[in-house]
Amino acid sequence: HGAGEKDEAAIRDLKETVLVELKKFDADGNNMISRQELDSVLRDESALSVLRGLQVNVDYLWALSEMLFEMPDAEVPIKSIMDLFLTSRGDLGVTFKPSRMLCG
Repeated sequence: HGAGEKDEAAIRDLKETVLVELKKFDADGNNMISRQELDSVLRDESALSVLRGLQVNVDYLWALSEMLFEMPDAEVPIKSIMDLFLTSRGDLGVTFKPSRMLCG
């Protein structure tokens, strides 16, 4: 098995774990996450433990949630939140640097 297959398996595991956590907080079961539901995820010790274990940058997620939910009653698909969590992982080098510095 190559490194690529190993990475794909890790990402698949990550997605399943994150999906389970997000679905726990989808109060109305519509596969959408509201600001209140995301706030609950980011305040829940069990969910935070999972996110930190996956090296998700929780502070970065708090900052992004401010932008995602500009409208009070806005909702975002669980899949979008899951992708956001995965791209916010510390081992992927997500920082607040300008994009040109990340590409160089």
